[in-house]
Amino acid sequence: MNEMPEKTKTAAIVGLVVIAVAAAAYIVATYDVTGERPQIPPPPPTDPDLLLYSEADTFDTGFDRVHAIAVGPDDLTYVAGPTSIRVFNPEGEPEGDIAVDGARCLAVDDDGTLYAATQQHIYTVAEDGEPAVWKELPVGARVTAIALSEQGVFVADHSDLRVRRYDRAGEFINEIAAADERRDIRGLRAPTPFLDVAVGPDGLAYVTNPGFMQIEVYTPDGEPLATWGEPGTGIREFRPCCNPCHIAVLRDGRIVTSEKGEPRVKIYEKDGGFVGVVAGPEHFPHPPAVDARTAERPANDVAVDSRDRVLVLDSVRMAVRIFVEKGSE
Repeated sequence: MNEMPEKTKTAAIVGLVVIAVAAAAYIVATYDVTGERPQIPPPPPTDPDLLLYSEADTFDTGFDRVHAIAVGPDDLTYVAGPTSIRVFNPEGEPEGDIAVDGARCLAVDDDGTLYAATQQHIYTVAEDGEPAVWKELPVGARVTAIALSEQGVFVADHSDLRVRRYDRAGEFINEIAAADERRDIRGLRAPTPFLDVAVGPDGLAYVTNPGFMQIEVYTPDGEPLATWGEPGTGIREFRPCCNPCHIAVLRDGRIVTSEKGEPRVKIYEKDGGFVGVVAGPEHFPHPPAVDARTAERPANDVAVDSRDRVLVLDSVRMAVRIFVEKGSE
């Protein structure tokens, strides 16, 4: 083996020292050694011309942690907390709790049947309010989203990066978005535990691919139709990494997206054309503790009611915040 020349050794050592000093300076500059909350500069405000919504109302969930939100018939709002699912009327008043512990995602059928996924099970809750196991989940499964349509029950599983479609009886029909070279499907990438699916009024399934900062569109049978979205920090783009984390669909088929890290809620046409902003990062508070090096803030789930109001589950305030299109109040 040839020995490295002395000059090359010296240059390499100097280079390593420079990198180490720069890294140390970065850590000192960005890490809070006093134990006090780091001071993070606020993001630039959203262009007012792009801000198409205003906050019309908000109500507290009463939880100390929140995981998911869904809207059902009669605009009842369902919020998953640590040990139960709380139901609110359209005025934000609590109507009662459903005893499902550890629900991480929710969906409500047209007949009012609630679907709720925990680590071990997917439950359904009918009008009597008693949870029943709809499907046992295999060890290691991590269901992160459920969507409902006439075509079936769509279940996103982060553990193996695919969406499965079932009938209402729980019988498996087909998979969506799993990697398949034959059909030119690259597969999903989700480094963080967020993978969402929503079904539009056109019956198409919209699946987030957050590692690529995109949304993919499929038929219910799993045939790929389109992929859209661009990574970047601009307001029209999806911020790396990894976004969007949650989506919902308006009555006309437009897509509501929610991003984490620098939180923002936006609207796109169903073909990916940017429409505007519901709420920019300046509308969301920092949590009590946040890493100054990344300014990472938690994800905010989103839902849409029968009036196309956008409901944002603020995971810092533990509140449901209701946004309406300007001029529609």
